[in-house]
Amino acid sequence: MKVLITGGRGFIGSHVAEVFYKEGHNIFIIDNLSAGDATNGKCKHKTYKFNVEDEKCDEVFRINKFDVVIHLAAQTNSANSVENTYNDTKVNVLGLVNMLELSVKYKVRKFIFASSEAVYENNLDISLKETGKCEPVTSYGISKLIGEQYCLKWNQVYKLETLCFRLSNVYGPRQGLRGENDIVSTYIEKVAKNQEIVVFGEGNQSRDFIYVMDVAYAIYRAAGSYITGIYNLSTKNKNSVKDLISILEELHNFNGVKYQPERKEQVNHLALDNTKLKKDLDWIPKISFKEGIKLTNDWYMENYVNRTDQHHKEKKFKQKNKYSKIMPYVETLFMFLLFLFMDRFLKADSVFKIFDLKLLYIIIIAITYGTKQSIISILLTSILLIYEYLGNGRDMFFMLLDINFILKFSSYIFLGIVIGYTTDKKDKSIESANALIESVEEKYEYLQELYIETYEVKSELQSQVVNSEDSFGKIFGIIKKLDFLDTKKVFKASVGVLEEFLKVDMVSIYKIDKTGTGILLVGNSNKEHFNPEKTRFVEEFIDFEKQLFQGKIVVNRDMKANIPLIMAPLMDDKRLLGIVMIHEVEFKRLNLYFQNLVRVVSSLIASSLVKADIFEYTITKGSNNMEAEISSEGDMYA
Repeated sequence: MKVLITGGRGFIGSHVAEVFYKEGHNIFIIDNLSAGDATNGKCKHKTYKFNVEDEKCDEVFRINKFDVVIHLAAQTNSANSVENTYNDTKVNVLGLVNMLELSVKYKVRKFIFASSEAVYENNLDISLKETGKCEPVTSYGISKLIGEQYCLKWNQVYKLETLCFRLSNVYGPRQGLRGENDIVSTYIEKVAKNQEIVVFGEGNQSRDFIYVMDVAYAIYRAAGSYITGIYNLSTKNKNSVKDLISILEELHNFNGVKYQPERKEQVNHLALDNTKLKKDLDWIPKISFKEGIKLTNDWYMENYVNRTDQHHKEKKFKQKNKYSKIMPYVETLFMFLLFLFMDRFLKADSVFKIFDLKLLYIIIIAITYGTKQSIISILLTSILLIYEYLGNGRDMFFMLLDINFILKFSSYIFLGIVIGYTTDKKDKSIESANALIESVEEKYEYLQELYIETYEVKSELQSQVVNSEDSFGKIFGIIKKLDFLDTKKVFKASVGVLEEFLKVDMVSIYKIDKTGTGILLVGNSNKEHFNPEKTRFVEEFIDFEKQLFQGKIVVNRDMKANIPLIMAPLMDDKRLLGIVMIHEVEFKRLNLYFQNLVRVVSSLIASSLVKADIFEYTITKGSNNMEAEISSEGDMYA
């Protein structure tokens, strides 16, 4: 089925995408990468890089016709929620509503929404059920509670199957790379940097920690179920801060723990009751807290160097932006000092007597930077002008009556403001034009992506239709190429048939030995550096042995070492004759059509083998009977 995952490049979303892909589903992702990472997730998917509230989402839904939508995109940073409540609401509420409306419009079967334990924030019950009182105090918790109500209402009004999961404290690999860190990733990061771990209170506070892959598999199971409504997705177990520190102490020698006063209004113990979910979904969390921390720690230590490099790059970029903001002020001051030097020491030169260097300075700054810097330049030159007048022994009162002073001062203000305003207007026009160009280019790129994607799908469907129309001819061609009564010749011809019709160049064929425990190489592609093993044991394919003996095609979805990408059994009724192994295929061709083509070709090869095998058996048996008759006749005449 086609699955859309919003926020699919984030911490939880990338794991959910991997689970669905491993189970053979088509993955589509909408993620603006504000908190996600483009490197997250090792699976084939299509990513649309824009916001969930964007109107372009309509086109994505229209083209792809999704079966399931999993809405994980959210603004989760608590600091940003407080500082920018509007943006928090726009992403967490308007984005959700947009997804719900499009799901109804394009007949999505199931909509799964990731809510949070934050909806219980002001509820002091230790073990919380779905029927518990919800009193969120943060903007994030409020937006999640509102989201649940929208989902319930869409289910009632539009009959859209909506499911809300209230997630407890999710932890695991990829957490905290972008966005806000949780306590687990924060502590592991402190340990990696050999810094002190800070604990508020005595460390007895406990939370319901759940490993991210347990969450991912729960969402996967729920997508294929008929459950709707609100469920707690948790372990129901409480693990304290001390438990976390104890596990980290087993894994590392770190710089110690620093205890600070307990925070006010801190909830000390919290666990979500998952009884309802376990009963209705037949699901239980499999990863223990200790095992999950070890897995998270191992991943973090492997990726810590890359994360540090990324952090340095982001820090350097922020510093660069900071410097770019103060540079106009520095340059304005530097230019003032330069013109002051010229005014003091070079004015005696006849060339510089012609110009009013102060006015020239104001004009240059106004043209270069606009009104803001031109006002600063006017202030600096005005102070200098007043200083010069007073330095010549003139009185402040008479200076204000001096026509030359008033004209100079007025010209500085007039030209500085007029030119600065003109520059600002020009810059805004350019900025507006650039924004329009950028918007048009972005829309063009988006439409180009959709065109390419649609064209590829159309070409693939066209190819399948053409091949389907010519299927009788193809089948006849395969039968003719395999029309031998010698099993050795059939095996040899089969390699060429597979290469030609499947368009692959790394194929090997094995036959089962007499014991049924080993397989012998009887044919392979003649490609450079491709040397498959001459003999192998069936037990090497223990994970797929049952499927092969049942006559099912095997796809190595987990990319296990020393196992071919695709294996197709050659069957005589329920007897396994041999195995076709395809070692390499273009990634984009790995679809159900290709799998079906493998099944058809391998079935034809098996039929030819059976025919040749029967012929050889008949000839051998007939020969033996003839020898027996001749022998008996000889005995009779003897």
